[in-house]
Amino acid sequence: MEEVFANNYFTRYYYQGNEVYDKIKRNCYVVQRENDMGCGVTIYVDATTGLIIAGRAFGD
Repeated sequence: MEEVFANNYFTRYYYQGNEVYDKIKRNCYVVQRENDMGCGVTIYVDATTGLIIAGRAFGD
């Protein structure tokens, strides 16, 4: 578990555009995959909604 800012959290309402909630800190489950060379990805899943709200890649 980790508290992060969302970088991929979109909602869509009728007659309304996309809103990105990048200023709201959310409590998330963290899933990380890494290969032998230290490259990988981290995915953040919102603990409340179950949506993937953030992610990052690392390594070469």
